[in-house]
Amino acid sequence: MAAEISISVKNLDFSFGSGDLKKQILFDISTDIYAGEIVIVTGPSGSGKTTLLTIVSALRSVNTGSVQILGKELCGAKGKQLEEVRKDIGFIFQQHNLIGALTALQNVVLGIRISGKFKGSQLEQRAREYLQIVGLGERIHYYPDQLSGGQRQRVAIARAMAAEPKILMADEPTASLDKQSGRDVVERMKTLAKEQGSTILLVTHDNRILDVADRIVYLEDGHIASFNEAVIDNSQQMMNVVADTPSALPNNQAESDFDFQYFMVDLSLQSQRILALKSKINPIAFNGVVTNALSKFTSQAAEKFKTQGFPFYLVSDDGWIVSSLGDVAATNIANYPNQGGLVNFVRDAKQSILITDSLADAQVTPVIDMQTDAAQMIMAVPLKRRSGEVFAVLQCRELVTQASYTSADLKSFELFCTSITGLLDAYTKL
Repeated sequence: MAAEISISVKNLDFSFGSGDLKKQILFDISTDIYAGEIVIVTGPSGSGKTTLLTIVSALRSVNTGSVQILGKELCGAKGKQLEEVRKDIGFIFQQHNLIGALTALQNVVLGIRISGKFKGSQLEQRAREYLQIVGLGERIHYYPDQLSGGQRQRVAIARAMAAEPKILMADEPTASLDKQSGRDVVERMKTLAKEQGSTILLVTHDNRILDVADRIVYLEDGHIASFNEAVIDNSQQMMNVVADTPSALPNNQAESDFDFQYFMVDLSLQSQRILALKSKINPIAFNGVVTNALSKFTSQAAEKFKTQGFPFYLVSDDGWIVSSLGDVAATNIANYPNQGGLVNFVRDAKQSILITDSLADAQVTPVIDMQTDAAQMIMAVPLKRRSGEVFAVLQCRELVTQASYTSADLKSFELFCTSITGLLDAYTKL
């Protein structure tokens, strides 16, 4: 059975003001969000993220288009109807919006009572439980002005979650929290979504929590960026790799020098933003943007992986078209046949591989594989389209004496490859 749609937005426009002062904020927004789905809305400041969030949470009137929440239409809805919709929604405001005259416990109890789902002793019991979950069990009788900004945010989160809403809306919920507290909160949100079938729509700039999402919506200048299917698919694959990537950094780099995991999340978002330009600028300009981006991204990664560049093998009918990314001087690339050798093995297996000794490994055919430079250690990753078809293979070769790749490095290289797969696919079609 197909999942039910919790939030349905069709052709939504939104403007502030009127006449000469009218300013349009959202343009023709259309998307469906399903029960139990966790969707993150991200994008530059001023792109309309918070405006969209307040509209779909029935806090702001719908100007033009259709917004349905749990099957109830908001366009044209009156005050009482909007109140009924809001009872099924938990909202975490960026500015907390706590009542100063009430303690943390009383603020949460009030939020639960408004939902109408729990009564009597259940109210305080649940309020205490959720304040404990967000780490405020010893401060339940504190007033908001006695709490830090981060602690007030935790009260707001407990208030929104304690009533087990069908939909949870959150505007920058981790903005005032440290890394571990932010992770704890979003993991609790994720548990709520999966256990209760709740839908979560979350606006954030926090790259540290993007991996909890089932889907990411990128909003820019009031428009949802229109990525092709391959980019959406690779974005989700990238999120899965982030979740599985060990905390150890590649080649033992210091965290202050290179936070690899979060750099790659940011890199993927940059890649998606670039791909969204395809329908907005002419092909020649798009060609230049993609080429320059790949040069920049691969040069940065080459430094971190201690290599001079990344041999790039593109599938063709007569063999492989071979070039190099991240090293503009590497133009002397020989032909690579479509049978035998490491690249064909990776294509057929559709799996990444780490070669620790190229002279002894059975998958390496020296006369084929060493045309692009001899290296003892090689990492090779297949690049796939949505259909599962491998359209290219990207390698990382240990060409600097300090480099010594591990399985953790292979995971990190997979993350790098996934984050730029959409760009590489576009690059091969230019």
